[in-house]
Amino acid sequence: MLAKRKILIFLLVICSANLYYSLNQNLRNPVFHHASEIWADKAGYYMYLPATFIHNWDPLSFPDSIESKIGFGFKANIDSQYLFTKYPPGVAVLETPIFLIGHMIIKIVAPDQANGFTAPYQIVRIVSVHAYLFIGLLCLALLALNFGRGVYQIIGVLSIIIFGTNVWYSAIWQPGMSHLYSFALVAILLYFIYSPKNSLYWLKIGLLLGLIGCTRLVNLVIIFPLAIGYYHLFASEPKKLRALLGLFIGTFIGLVPQIAHSLYLKNMGLVAYANEGFPNWLSPKFDALYWSATNGIAIYTPIFAAVMLYTLYTFVINRNRLDLMSLALFIGISYIYGSWWCPTMGCCIGHRSFIDFLPIFFLPLIKKEIKPTHIVMGFIILGSIYTSYLSYKYPGCLDDDGGIYPWKWTEYFGLWK
Repeated sequence: MLAKRKILIFLLVICSANLYYSLNQNLRNPVFHHASEIWADKAGYYMYLPATFIHNWDPLSFPDSIESKIGFGFKANIDSQYLFTKYPPGVAVLETPIFLIGHMIIKIVAPDQANGFTAPYQIVRIVSVHAYLFIGLLCLALLALNFGRGVYQIIGVLSIIIFGTNVWYSAIWQPGMSHLYSFALVAILLYFIYSPKNSLYWLKIGLLLGLIGCTRLVNLVIIFPLAIGYYHLFASEPKKLRALLGLFIGTFIGLVPQIAHSLYLKNMGLVAYANEGFPNWLSPKFDALYWSATNGIAIYTPIFAAVMLYTLYTFVINRNRLDLMSLALFIGISYIYGSWWCPTMGCCIGHRSFIDFLPIFFLPLIKKEIKPTHIVMGFIILGSIYTSYLSYKYPGCLDDDGGIYPWKWTEYFGLWK
C-alpha cells in the first residue's frame, strides 16, 4: 500500500502540473486559431460530440462559417445536409463522459457559450486527455508493481516515458490529437492481459482492441504482434470457443461507432481519406521516420531509439517472445507510415505515430529488474532534458514540404537559437 501511495502521489503531482501548464499555454490562444484544441485534425476527431449532443447532426444548427473557423477539420454541408469528417470516432467516444459533465456545467454557468465551440470546451478537451494519460500511466505503474518492481524504478520509468519521449509534447501542446488516448488504451490493455482470468477476460480484451481500432484504425496493426507475445494465453485457455466468441463480440462492440460512421459516410456517398494512400509501399521511407531533421526518432527522442536498440539486443541474446512482439510492432508501424503519402506525419517532436504504442515498447523496462550504470543514468537524464528542451522550443510544425523533404537541418538548428 505504501508503494502504491507513493506512485499515486507522484502521478497526481506530475499530471496536475502538466494539466495546469497545458491549460496555461493553450488558453492563451483564441478558439479559432491554428494552435487551438478545436482546429483542423483535432476538430475532426471532436466534431462527433457537438454533432450528437448539441446539434442533432444538423448542419444548419452549427455556428455560421464553422468550417473555416476551425481550419476545415470537418465539413458541415448545408445544401446536401451532411456532416463529414475523415477521422474515426474513438476519441469522441472516450471524451464523452467528461464532455457531458463539462457541457452541463457550461449550460448552467454560461448558457450563451454552450454550442460546443467556445473556449470552455477547449478546457474540457484538455482535462479529458490528461485524465486518460493519468489512467494509462497508473495502469503501467500497477503492472510494474505486479511484476515486483521497486517504487523508484517505476517512478524512473514513468519519468522517462513522460519526459524522454514525445508524450510531454503531446500532452502540453497537442492534447486534442488521438495519440494519448491510444496510449492510455494500450496501457489499460496490457494491465488487463496480465490480470487473472475470469469469465469476462476475453470480452474485455476484445473490447479494448475494438476501442483501440476505433480511436485510430491503423492501430489494429497491434493485433499481430500481440498474437506473437501472448498466444500462449489463448493456447492455455480450456474453453477456446468461448474465448474466441468473447474476443469477437468485444472487438465488435468497440468498433460499433466506427462501423456506424462508415455506414453514414457510405449512405452519403462520402469517402474517408480520399486521395490519400500508400504510394511508397515498395520503398518505405524509413529514413524519414528514424533520423530526419524535422521529426526523426533518433534525432528528437534518442532515449526511445535506445530502448528499441536495447530490445533488439536482448532479443538476439535471449530470443524472448515479448521482445519479438515489440520489434514486430515497431517494424509494422515503421512500414505502414513509411509507406504513407506523408511519411513524417509532421507537427510533433519525433514521429507521433509511435506514441500510441509506447506502453508496449517500454514493457521490457517495466517487466525486468534493471540497475543502470552511471553512464546509462547520465544518458537517460541528459536525453530527457534534451527532448524536453526541444519540446519546449518546437514551434508546432517544422517545414518539410509536406513530408517530401524532411532533411532541412536549418529547421532543426533553428530550435537551438
